[in-house]
Amino acid sequence: MQAVATIQIVADIFRARRDDGRPALYFEERCWSGAELHAACATRAAFLQDNRRDGPFHVGILMDNVPEHLFWIGACALSGATYVALNCTRKGADLARDIAHTECQFVICEEAYRNDLPAQPGGLATYRLFVADDPGDSASLLPYIDHVPPTNPATPDERFCLMFTSGTSGAPKAVIYSNQRVIRNSVMLVQGRSLTPQDVTYVPMPLFHSSGLIMGLLPPLIAGGSAVLRRRFSASGFLADVRRYGITTFCYVGKPLAYILATDARTTIVKTACVSPMAAKLPTRTSRHSRGVSAAR
Repeated sequence: MQAVATIQIVADIFRARRDDGRPALYFEERCWSGAELHAACATRAAFLQDNRRDGPFHVGILMDNVPEHLFWIGACALSGATYVALNCTRKGADLARDIAHTECQFVICEEAYRNDLPAQPGGLATYRLFVADDPGDSASLLPYIDHVPPTNPATPDERFCLMFTSGTSGAPKAVIYSNQRVIRNSVMLVQGRSLTPQDVTYVPMPLFHSSGLIMGLLPPLIAGGSAVLRRRFSASGFLADVRRYGITTFCYVGKPLAYILATDARTTIVKTACVSPMAAKLPTRTSRHSRGVSAAR
């Protein structure tokens, strides 16, 4: 595990894995090493830097929990851009409002979400659309392979991402997360869960939510371990994934855990971390439950 003291900004997490041949990411049948993860992020970082314009360097990402989502998050970190976590459940005018509210220069999406994006006002492009699984857009990354990212793309006090509130009392608001805030919270989970390079962390929560990104995805990367992404959460598929990938730890919120515990499953042992307003004070333990996983409360 890289020394925690050396992690000052989110880019440091990806740079530390640059020459790491150990697994860093699993998705379905694929596995990426730390070095392959860094290379994919660096290529996209170069594209963003070369195509940015004046104004806020904000990059909206509209994707499920797929590898490209992580690659573009890493690209934002390595290029100094602000990652805007667009909520995949919002569409049309609501989604347009979120994009305009956060002044996105780029919107990176999957083909499945292209039609959820409304036409840009007056036919004028206010942001550049990049469809990650479109062959033409993918080809535009080729000139940027083997790019070396800048040494210091951001400072700890500069913002890393904008994440939206739930919008229960009006339109969702973009919450500012600095690099320092993200690192502090993620390192807390590494230390609280005693994560090691041998840990395999399951990330079923959406990456546009802080539980998915800050408490699920980044801690295993900091620890030198690996993350397992699943496109969307599935209670019935949870234990199958645990056994398939050898998962040792996962991060959750209450409702999905209730769904998991309601399934008919044999005993499995994993480390858990509870996400709640009191997460920093909650103990972590290896636990056993007759129907799956019990929570550290």
